[in-house]
Amino acid sequence: MVINDKKSELEKNLNIGGHRKRRWGWVKYLAGAIAITGAVAYFNTQQESGAVSYSFRSVEQGALTVLVYATGTVEPTTLVEISSELSGTLASVEVDFNEIVEVGQVLATLDTTKLAAEVAVRDASLISANAGVVQAQATLNEATVNYENAQTLDRRGVTAHQSLISATTIYESAVATLQIAESAHNLAQANLELQQADLDKAIIRSPIKGIILDRDADVGQIVASSLSAPILFTIAEDLSKVELQVDVDEADIGRITIGNQATFTVGAYDKTVFSAEIA
Repeated sequence: MVINDKKSELEKNLNIGGHRKRRWGWVKYLAGAIAITGAVAYFNTQQESGAVSYSFRSVEQGALTVLVYATGTVEPTTLVEISSELSGTLASVEVDFNEIVEVGQVLATLDTTKLAAEVAVRDASLISANAGVVQAQATLNEATVNYENAQTLDRRGVTAHQSLISATTIYESAVATLQIAESAHNLAQANLELQQADLDKAIIRSPIKGIILDRDADVGQIVASSLSAPILFTIAEDLSKVELQVDVDEADIGRITIGNQATFTVGAYDKTVFSAEIA
């Protein structure tokens, strides 16, 4: 009896578990059916609204744009660095930063006291040389007349032949003296021009029309002329056109050719894009 009772109780438990399993299976089936129905309804809705669409095109061959990036510096197309050919003290500075200058405009002036005195000395030497030429020319004129008279008298046999020889010597000496005087005059003229050129170089002028980018000159500054003379002024000829010097990576340099279009930006105007062309 005990065994039968236990068996009957076990069968009841099994039957109860079976009913629970069948009920849970129906629940899962119903949930799956609802999920499938919702997915079908969503897909149909998306198709009806047109949110998902497809288009088909033929494969075509076109151009491929390759961008190359590089950094560099913006520089003027023409940049002139001005130094002094002479040594001395700056007596005046006439221009400042960002000032527009014309061709031949005075930028600065060296102290010309010593140079002006040397020019005066050379000028006096030239005046003396001129006087020497005039004196030699007068001597030659007199010697020429005496020489011609001596020739005439010698042909007539009026005077001794020795007089002709003496007149000829004096004439030739006068010719040589004039040549020496003219050479001295030319030398004095050249020395004066050389000294005048140094005096002119003491006034530093702009060789081009442009704008002062940099100035490293002040009144009283001593300038030493040498192979490494200091740069006093830096002038850009035209800032409406500039060059962008960039270092392109070796892997990209083969992709660039003259005439390619480019764009660049600068730190001062980072939101502005400037157009350029590879030159």
